[in-house]
Amino acid sequence: MRIVRGRVVGNTVVLEGEPPPDGSAVSVFVEESTDGFHLDEASIKELLEARTEVRL
Repeated sequence: MRIVRGRVVGNTVVLEGEPPPDGSAVSVFVEESTDGFHLDEASIKELLEARTEVRL
């Protein structure tokens, strides 16, 4: 897993850097303010566990 930043341009997500391979499953987290957000280790763990549950 890796984290990639991007922006929505014309209803399309445009990623920074090397794009993931075709067919990759992705999750999108939308920043609702210009302040950004910070995830501590517990929050990262919770997000990864939730993502696993969604795949089941």
